Amino acid sequence: MYVPQRIFVRQSLVEFLRHELMFGITKTTLDFYQRNFGARYPFTKVDHAMSPDYKYGAMENVGCITYSDEIMCSEKHMSIPKLTFFCVVIQHELCHMWFGNLVTMKWWNDLWLNEAFATALSYKACSEGGPHVDPFREEAWLHMSGYKRWGLAEDLMPSNHKIQAECPTTDTAESLIDGITYGKGSSMIKQLIFLMGWEVFCKGLKIYFKRFAWQNTELPDFIGCMQQGFNESRPDDTLDLNEWSSKWLQTKGVNKHSAEFEQEEANYSKFVIRQEHCKNADAIFREQCINIALYDDEGQLIEKVENVKILAQELTTVEAMQGKKVPAAILLNSDDWGFGHFTMDDSAIKVFEEKLGKMQSKIDRAVVIGQLITMMRQIQYPATRMPLIMN
Repeated sequence: MYVPQRIFVRQSLVEFLRHELMFGITKTTLDFYQRNFGARYPFTKVDHAMSPDYKYGAMENVGCITYSDEIMCSEKHMSIPKLTFFCVVIQHELCHMWFGNLVTMKWWNDLWLNEAFATALSYKACSEGGPHVDPFREEAWLHMSGYKRWGLAEDLMPSNHKIQAECPTTDTAESLIDGITYGKGSSMIKQLIFLMGWEVFCKGLKIYFKRFAWQNTELPDFIGCMQQGFNESRPDDTLDLNEWSSKWLQTKGVNKHSAEFEQEEANYSKFVIRQEHCKNADAIFREQCINIALYDDEGQLIEKVENVKILAQELTTVEAMQGKKVPAAILLNSDDWGFGHFTMDDSAIKVFEEKLGKMQSKIDRAVVIGQLITMMRQIQYPATRMPLIMN
């Protein structure tokens, strides 16, 4: 489907605007969304309008995206991380043409149905690459880890709230434009993709857009479509998305996760993940899937144990770890698919303080930094040692 594009920008900033890149990213992203959402782009054009002194970074409108020109055209030469942000901003606002415009939340308490999806799926679109997007693929999930840290930090505070938040009047709606809605909300979508699988997740989205195009929706509408997509695609498997929703979207706070083990000689004889309630959180246990990485004393990956299901209980025995040789360092939540306060022991901290720069996985480096920042905020890691990591 051909979609005409135009750019509106002040004459003085024309030389700073990467118009060919903007047009190319838009075309690639529209193709990606239409293919995976099962719904055509709902409008007849895409206009990109650069605005001075704009309150927000960008804003979707019907067939027109308004941007802060300070973000989109302030430098002639931009680093790959900055260009990744440039790319994701466009992809985020384009996603709103479906999540926000084609289907809109019924009330502000479901703001996450707009913003969490646009955030998570823009990073997914970026990570998949394509013409004009390929240079930013490796940076996509790495960039999103910053959103996740924002959400986790706010979810550990006394002022935290549920993702499906209480919003009695429009006066309180703007207070929901925060790290819970964007950072934690998008992390839940990323986790849901991990739980369901991308193709099955898209099956649910296609049902959602077909059923609710040009309508307003609430949380149960979305969960019902995703459950139908899962049941039809994986009839032999079990996943209760109402249960998932009640634990992750309709409660506040996070859980702390730490590894405990016993060993015989150099091998694990028992390996469990302990789940605890964090301060300012609802007193419940949550189920999720994570990856566990085993690193040597040089910061090199030995092995990765994937799709480890943490049960909704205090202790989860990880059978796949039993019998494995005890490494120098264990990293819970490798690849950053899970959400929570994941900790590491003194042995892992020592390895990562000394060898962080030698880790080949950029996303695992970000996971390490994020975990230590959270441990520092929870007074479990001294702030005086942070320079060892950040340098």
